[in-house]
Amino acid sequence: MTWREAALWFCVKNITEWLRQWAGAGRGFKRAGCVAVAGVLLWGSMEVDAGVGFPKRDGHVEAQLISETPSAAAGQSLTVGLRLAMDEGWHTYWQNPGESGQPTAIAWQLPEGFVAHPIEWPAPTYFEVAGLASFAYEGEIVLPMRIEVPADFDQPRVTLRATADWLVCREVCEPGEVMLTLTVPVVDKDAAEAVRPDPRWAELFAWAAARQPEELEASRIAAAFENDRYRLELNSVSALPPDHDDAEVRFFPRDARTLAMSAPQEVASASGSETLAITLEPHPNYPAAERLQGVLVIRFKRGDVFSVYQIDQPIRGVAGRG
Repeated sequence: MTWREAALWFCVKNITEWLRQWAGAGRGFKRAGCVAVAGVLLWGSMEVDAGVGFPKRDGHVEAQLISETPSAAAGQSLTVGLRLAMDEGWHTYWQNPGESGQPTAIAWQLPEGFVAHPIEWPAPTYFEVAGLASFAYEGEIVLPMRIEVPADFDQPRVTLRATADWLVCREVCEPGEVMLTLTVPVVDKDAAEAVRPDPRWAELFAWAAARQPEELEASRIAAAFENDRYRLELNSVSALPPDHDDAEVRFFPRDARTLAMSAPQEVASASGSETLAITLEPHPNYPAAERLQGVLVIRFKRGDVFSVYQIDQPIRGVAGRG
């Protein structure tokens, strides 16, 4: 039971007892009815807490809708997030889950004129369970996305509703699904500049921002198909440490049909060079891809510091192959 759930139960219990004493036996109040009424009132009061939805748990995951700022502005986008807090040892999945698993999904039910953008996926972590590669997350995370607020919206607040579902795994996997709401005040355009990030969620949104991929100029990337392998080369990678053995480098493909995902990825970098080359094994059951699409993650072993690069590059040497 979370602290919010404990607080809710404590309040319901005490309000119920007070109502029973006030009503008296002859008024026909039943304990169950008082619990329901008090629970609805308390639930509603907690839901309208600016920028935070009530958390809900399904199995090994607590889910919640949160907002990067405590209020939205008419005519602008609002960054919201699906917060997932997983029990220790359990993980949920990236948009390409790897060789097993299922990506987390969210379906919005929004007021008229509001538009939801797709999840802005933070770079995942590589897991291997029972010999299968998984691209996933563990611990407490947030999956951010933007909601466009219509310019003519004139209500003082808005409630956003969504259904989130996921697969959470350890040695076994369990599906999860919850219905969530998030209520935020809405200010006009003139007051929008005064809106500041909500300190309650600043660390989580910073975690996600640090794992968003950086766009690279096309001249800095080359991809080729040579000797039945993909070769991905990046030039001027300033984030690469002098000794690349101090970093974990991995390419995560967006399409599960591109790579043999549990195969080793060979990384080469000349000492003092800013050129990084990675050799990747194609998926054995599909033809060679014509584009290499995904994210390249450089994680430094000395700390939880990431460099993430967006890769969307045509592969030289594939066109025309039968």
